[in-house]
Amino acid sequence: MSKKFCTEEVMASIKQQITDQKISVRKQYLASEYYERRIEEYRKQKEIVIFGTGNYGRDLYRMLKIENICSVKCFCDNSFARQGEKMGDLSILSPQEAVERYPNAFYIITPKGYGDEILRQLVEMGVDAMSISVFVLELAELTEKL
Repeated sequence: MSKKFCTEEVMASIKQQITDQKISVRKQYLASEYYERRIEEYRKQKEIVIFGTGNYGRDLYRMLKIENICSVKCFCDNSFARQGEKMGDLSILSPQEAVERYPNAFYIITPKGYGDEILRQLVEMGVDAMSISVFVLELAELTEKL
C-alpha cells in the first residue's frame, strides 16, 4: 500500500530543508532589487544597530541572520517599556545608550511611519546621516513571505 500524500508534511519538509541549507532570502523569494541593494549595503557594515523592536525590526533581524550578516550589535527603541529587555540574543537599548556604546555603528530604522522623526533624532544625537538607513519592508517585497 502506498503512503497517502500530505501537503502539510511536504511543505514542512521543504521549509526544514531551506532552514537546514541556510538558503538566502533572495534565493527563496526572488527578492526585489531594493532588497538586494540594502543587503549589500548592510553586508559592508562592521556594526549595525536596528532601531525598532516591532515586527519590522524582528523581520529585518531574521533576514540579516539568514543572509549571514552577523554585525548586528543590538536593538534600540524609544519605548521605555522595551528598553533593558532582550530580543533573541540581543539587548534592547535606549537610542542614547546605543549611540554612546556604538558611536560608529550603522543604524537601520524600521518603525513604520516614523522614519523621518527617528532619522532626525539620530542626527541630533550625533549620528552621521550617511550612517543611517530606513528599511522599508514593503519595498523588499517580502512582507508576507517571512
